[in-house]
Amino acid sequence: MVARIGLGPAVIRSAAARRILCHMRLSHLLAALSALPLSLAPAACSRIDPVSGTWVYVNGQTLTNTCGDEGEPSSGNFTVINNDNGTLTIEPEDGSQAFNCTLDGADLDCPDRLQEKIENDAVDAVITVNVRADGVFESDTYVTGTQTLTAACAGSQCALAESLLAISFPCAATVSYTASFKE
Repeated sequence: MVARIGLGPAVIRSAAARRILCHMRLSHLLAALSALPLSLAPAACSRIDPVSGTWVYVNGQTLTNTCGDEGEPSSGNFTVINNDNGTLTIEPEDGSQAFNCTLDGADLDCPDRLQEKIENDAVDAVITVNVRADGVFESDTYVTGTQTLTAACAGSQCALAESLLAISFPCAATVSYTASFKE
């Protein structure tokens, strides 16, 4: 079936097309939907509304790693607070700081998952670690995505730090994850 939207024919089969419809201004969306059979309209714009509460995080596989030994994958609980304004606050239960994310449709963007500077007064090397998390909510209670770590070093003794840590700076690692609502 071909539905007419605007001047040309359009078949709403792809997620990208549905995403475009979901981001149109309301007046344009209503005009576009009025041209569609009613059976297509609900699938075109399903709203993701992540549930607030405790979620379970499970590390997946390492997708890329130029940082060397990746250690043991971590999994565990975290708390999601849906701020009902297109943002989420994530409170990890691993001792790390809470962080904020934005939600654009089903797309999750957490650019400041972790930012840390590692310094030692005895060595002129400052290691900066940044972690960002990205994901796509498949439902209000399930998300898949990646976490990407980048590490860099500044100072006259970075070569010493690289030798001690068995890492070449800069480096990056990306790990996939899934998370689901627990309670």
